[in-house]
Amino acid sequence: MEGAGALETNEMLSVTLAEKTKTLNRRRGSYKAKITKLQSFLKDKASNAEQLLLQSKLDKVSEMYSSMEALKIEYYEVVEDEQLPNLELILEEMEDDLEEIKVGLQTLLLKHDDISKNVSICNTALSNNGLRNLIGVINKNLRGLKLMDLETNELTHQFLINIIIRKLDIESRKLYEISLTSTELPKWEMFLEFLQNRTQILENLHGVQGPPLKLKTPFLSKGKSFIVKSNNNNNCLLCKTSHRLYDCTLFLKMNPLQRFNLIKKHGLCINCLNNNHKVALCKSKYTCRLCRGKHNYLLCRSENGQSDTEGSSSNTLFTQPAPSVSNNGGVINNPTEPQTVQTFSSLNQ
Repeated sequence: MEGAGALETNEMLSVTLAEKTKTLNRRRGSYKAKITKLQSFLKDKASNAEQLLLQSKLDKVSEMYSSMEALKIEYYEVVEDEQLPNLELILEEMEDDLEEIKVGLQTLLLKHDDISKNVSICNTALSNNGLRNLIGVINKNLRGLKLMDLETNELTHQFLINIIIRKLDIESRKLYEISLTSTELPKWEMFLEFLQNRTQILENLHGVQGPPLKLKTPFLSKGKSFIVKSNNNNNCLLCKTSHRLYDCTLFLKMNPLQRFNLIKKHGLCINCLNNNHKVALCKSKYTCRLCRGKHNYLLCRSENGQSDTEGSSSNTLFTQPAPSVSNNGGVINNPTEPQTVQTFSSLNQ
């Protein structure tokens, strides 16, 4: 009887182990199916997936690692020793597949992080002051082109627009595309107007105030310009509108002698054209491009360091009657005032 009982017990134990092994095999098959599905996702869909979905898949991989460890421990409790090598080989292959999936998902997540950082930089770099600085660079380069007497056309305008758009943040680019109401090529004037309006909106939203923007259509006048420190008063003393004196069409149409006399009449610095100091106290780093003297290029009558008036030195200004401003903003000369000769060195007093 005892032998029969022991045999029955062994049979029951064998059945129990077999059933448990069968259950473990089903679990292993389920894990294998999940791994195969993750492999298909990584191969076909992961490259276009959102970051949250990729992170969710990576979390599932981590959960499966834990489940595989638990499965391995349970297998060791029920599987015969001779079956272990084959079983361990199968489990190791599954773990290797999981490792490859994990690395692939982590790589894609790193790319998403890099893209997010670039988008964040792009979205913030040109907000407020950044966009205003971009407009300042545009104006500076346009004035440089004007000094070289270079002409533009619609083709060059399109090149400029495309280059500048790449410097804008993504939101500004979207808004600009929305603002295009026709299929025709965008106009340069409309693009500059968009930049001005966009800057104003950003500053209003962020509570930032800056000086009025100086946006103008390039190459409309033949006058020359020079980049100098801005005047404290934003209104032009000639035409009373909101721009700097060196951007004024009336001022640019005057000859250097007329400009000099106008500057002296209103007590401005002959170097930066500001009204709060004399040239001796001027902190501007700019000097005349022609003679390197301490005066503004727009006031210089020298060429390559030589005066265009015989017998004069390179830093001397020969003045003529100072122009006065009429009621309608025009410039008129007063022939009754005597002519004077003045040097730059005497202006430092």
